[in-house]
Amino acid sequence: MDMPRPLLEPAPQPLADSYGRWGLTRDESMAAMLNRSAARWPDLPAVVDVVDGAREVSYGAALDEVRRLAAFLRRQGIGPGDVVLVQAPNSRQVVFACWAAWQIGAICNPVVDIYREHAHHLLDRGLAYHCCCSPETLEADRQAALTAGRPPMYPG
Repeated sequence: MDMPRPLLEPAPQPLADSYGRWGLTRDESMAAMLNRSAARWPDLPAVVDVVDGAREVSYGAALDEVRRLAAFLRRQGIGPGDVVLVQAPNSRQVVFACWAAWQIGAICNPVVDIYREHAHHLLDRGLAYHCCCSPETLEADRQAALTAGRPPMYPG
């Protein structure tokens, strides 16, 4: 039986090498890129959150927030190789949650807010280990569980 092909295949090596020569890619993680950028340009904008009135967040401020979130994830027992499911409206919080997961070597799995059932499927089957949600999403899930007579996954 033939194995299914991956949706995305790596670029052929000569093409991948040329990306590096042209400066389009680096052999470093997203976490390392943030750390390097924050050290080099702490006051320049890293993220512009158009959801929150086009609020700019500098590399230095972004790294501070990412470190706080990474420490929270570690306290929850999340570590290298664990899957962190992030479900929230598109905003800087999604970016920071992914960077925080990468900072501790975890895998970030962002799930669009409307795919709540998919997120529950991943969590229920142990395919993701934590869920970072917006407060509105978390409260809606908590209320739905209480209405259905089930204990909420998160106490609120």
